[in-house]
Amino acid sequence: SPKPQCTPTQRPARPSPAAEGHTHPTKSSTQVEPNSPVIWLSFPGTGTFAYTMSVCCACSMVLYVHAYSCVNQTSIGSPLLYVTTQEGVASRVQKMFSVWKIAQALGRPIDIVDSPSRHYPSDGPASSAFSTCELFEFPDSITCNAQLTRDKVRTVCHCVQLSFKNSVIWKYWPYARYFPVLEVNSRTDLNSLECIAGNAPPALVPRGGVPPFRLTGHLQLLLQLSWASLAEKAQLAKSITKMGDGFAVIHWRRGDQLSARSRCGRRDKSINCGDVTDLLTHVSQFLAKKAEGARGVYVATNENNSTILNEIKNAGYFTFSDLRTDLDFFCRTRGTRLTAAHTVAIELGLMCEAQYVSFIGISRMHWMANRCRTERR
Repeated sequence: SPKPQCTPTQRPARPSPAAEGHTHPTKSSTQVEPNSPVIWLSFPGTGTFAYTMSVCCACSMVLYVHAYSCVNQTSIGSPLLYVTTQEGVASRVQKMFSVWKIAQALGRPIDIVDSPSRHYPSDGPASSAFSTCELFEFPDSITCNAQLTRDKVRTVCHCVQLSFKNSVIWKYWPYARYFPVLEVNSRTDLNSLECIAGNAPPALVPRGGVPPFRLTGHLQLLLQLSWASLAEKAQLAKSITKMGDGFAVIHWRRGDQLSARSRCGRRDKSINCGDVTDLLTHVSQFLAKKAEGARGVYVATNENNSTILNEIKNAGYFTFSDLRTDLDFFCRTRGTRLTAAHTVAIELGLMCEAQYVSFIGISRMHWMANRCRTERR
């Protein structure tokens, strides 16, 4: 094959000993092509490494430059790798916070590897693999790993599901296909773990609060645009002094809540499992008893039946369909795309900032919204 054309700045540098044991992807002085192949190699007793193939211009050889390893992942202060569940936004964040509490008790931050989500198939593969850190900003003790995927973690690290006293493993996503189960007890040294996948058994989660979180800058702009659009449509644009004033947000969970019959009628006996007439009755009662000052009503829902959405609109209430055109246009001007995960995050922001809010039935969105409403007081 022809000899590669090289410049002095392309000469690979041998990783230093410190870099070999580093817990984050390390940057060397080597210039690596964006599409360079990655080789995953395992060495007994030392851990597993990711190597990027590059060309040594001085010696006309192919070298492998260190990119990632799990060596020393269990030392004090080193990140605990965490592979998320395959759930929606709120459930994923809540379970991530449980693992964060465990890591904090060990004096370690967490490094998140996001799993594809089953909740948002309508937007295609681009949204099914959303990053938690693209939606929310967290403290420095929570980061998202852009180099690893769920499948690569299986090769790079020893990642396990935790089970306590034969507790039922979370089966929403078939972890058993990917990661082994580790039965732990009160004497287990959790600091010896490199990586945790999925849910943490409640018995292992320390007491205490969760870290603060907020929407990322891009979603904050979309949220402000949403409020401005709603205020204009409700003819309140000139009479409100801050976002959310005069608005009531009603959360009506549909979709998977209806398809999972174990919830409806058992865990959830609310109007989430009813029809649109039940919803409109609830809104009228809520406005009369708890939100007399509301001059605009937004229904946050994952209902996608156009007939039902039209009935909500005919009653004088707003849904995301009233915002989509403006938000889509704004995203296109910034070279981005509005996804279903973005929609969930924006509606969470509306719940956080509205003057009045009504949470119907069971949803982890309520926990997140109550948390941010408390922080805003």
